[in-house]
Amino acid sequence: RSSSAGKGSERGMKPQTFWDRLVRAVQDRSFIIGSIMVTMFVLVAVLGPEVAPHNPYLRDRIQTIDGQLQRAPFPPSDRYPMGTDDQGRDMLSMLLHGARQTLVTAFVAMMMRLLLGLLLGTLAGWWSGSLLDRAITALTEFLAAVPGLILAILLVFAVGIRRGQIAFIVALSLVGWG
Repeated sequence: RSSSAGKGSERGMKPQTFWDRLVRAVQDRSFIIGSIMVTMFVLVAVLGPEVAPHNPYLRDRIQTIDGQLQRAPFPPSDRYPMGTDDQGRDMLSMLLHGARQTLVTAFVAMMMRLLLGLLLGTLAGWWSGSLLDRAITALTEFLAAVPGLILAILLVFAVGIRRGQIAFIVALSLVGWG
């Protein structure tokens, strides 16, 4: 009886190949829009610093614009398409340089999360029912109960905010592996 039920379900559903799934995904508008957005962000992160119109670290508070001496912040113009901040730094150049740092931080944190989750999950599964398994499970439940953003902020301060990007990578890695 169970074998006939299995045969009926096998006849009704054919397993989809990779190409079948790809064709179906390409026909989905949200997949196309999302793919374009991700591609554009990666291109901006990779090529951004090379196409930035100005040095993002250059402070130029007082400039001569249209024959008049003016003080920063400068409004959007042909010279500064997104304007400047109060230090006279070009906002577009800072955005293009910052995109690369954001992408690197997100990629490294994601890889660390995957590796940490894989390692701890493997250890818990290998010694199922042991004290190590119970400790990892308790830690996972604790991390699920505490809001991730608050825990990440606390970890950034614990690691040391003056360490810069490393502190954020460590904090994001330790919060999201569960």
